[in-house]
Amino acid sequence: MNWYNGTYICGHPGKIKLDDQLVYNEFYVEKIFLKKCYDCRNAEFENYKQKKNDYSMEISNEMGLPALIGSEKQVAWATTLRVDFIKQLEDEEKELLLYKNIMSTGTYKNQPRMVSKIAFAEKLINELKVSIRSEKEAKTFIDMRDKLGNGIVNGILHKNNLFQWIWKNAVSEEVTEFALSLELCTREDLTS
Repeated sequence: MNWYNGTYICGHPGKIKLDDQLVYNEFYVEKIFLKKCYDCRNAEFENYKQKKNDYSMEISNEMGLPALIGSEKQVAWATTLRVDFIKQLEDEEKELLLYKNIMSTGTYKNQPRMVSKIAFAEKLINELKVSIRSEKEAKTFIDMRDKLGNGIVNGILHKNNLFQWIWKNAVSEEVTEFALSLELCTREDLTS
């Protein structure tokens, strides 16, 4: 096992291990040392997170959102997640408005089903807006962080297995019941 000593771009010394099978490769070694060292990259990332959390706290205060309950780290992270969720819901509303405009032309192939899906998406977005603005537990936002990843409008309007999306992402029984009332899925779909 060979070691190669070098200096990272940030000026800190370091060494990398070259396996016996890996012959000295100048390009590989230069590529490694053209980056900052792990400690400098980690410090930059922590600084970035702190600035983002501080900014999110300012935005939360300006919006008049309630203070979150949890550990200091949970509150910082959840505050950022909450602001990101609110921004995403605003973007979702804009996207939904585009689909409503398309449906108003009356030329869409599956218009009745799409209108039902749009109504469901609108109901879900409105319910999420209310619950996100009133939620006080930091843990709720952390647990919910992956639920809105692909987007509500995209998930509801374009997924073939809508009932699976509803089952995985619906935030309340009321939303599920609304999907059933619009005949977007059946109760058997949700339980299978």
